[in-house]
Amino acid sequence: MKDINNILLPKSSSNEELEDLSRKVFLPLFEENLFIIKHEFIDNGIDYRLEIKNNNLKLGFGLNFQLKSTDSIIANNDGSYSKNIETSNIEYLLNNGQPAFYGLYIKGKNQILYVDLNEAIKTLYEKDHDWEVQPNHTLRFNKELNKKNIQLIYKKAIDHGNMLRTINYKGSIFSPAV
Repeated sequence: MKDINNILLPKSSSNEELEDLSRKVFLPLFEENLFIIKHEFIDNGIDYRLEIKNNNLKLGFGLNFQLKSTDSIIANNDGSYSKNIETSNIEYLLNNGQPAFYGLYIKGKNQILYVDLNEAIKTLYEKDHDWEVQPNHTLRFNKELNKKNIQLIYKKAIDHGNMLRTINYKGSIFSPAV
């Protein structure tokens, strides 16, 4: 039998290590009394689905998070960081109908910055009305994912959930049965 150090084994990749580090920073940011975090095992463009809790009630409201990472420590002139995102991923998040966010883990700072999908799409649209034709886009991340901003994300998910509930309720009353 060969020495364990002299056999062919899979090697760890820097991408896997970055992903693992980003998870370790991301998950503890969300309080268990406010969020149920559901990791997506098949990553079609969403890493985490977060269900909202309020007063110990599971509301059924939620949000989606796609977590990216970088080992770059070079910020843009305005202090933001940039990451290239495929248009297909932006479209996929948009199709899910819940508030969605991109997070960017910056290894050198051990920090996660984020961008709201709606803000990203608005910026893309303002630059080019035909943004959906391009294969990818560079998004700029400048907001820190911290307790204060997570409270804003939480409120947005509750407001959005209430709006959808109202639409679904009215639709149930006024739409014909199938």
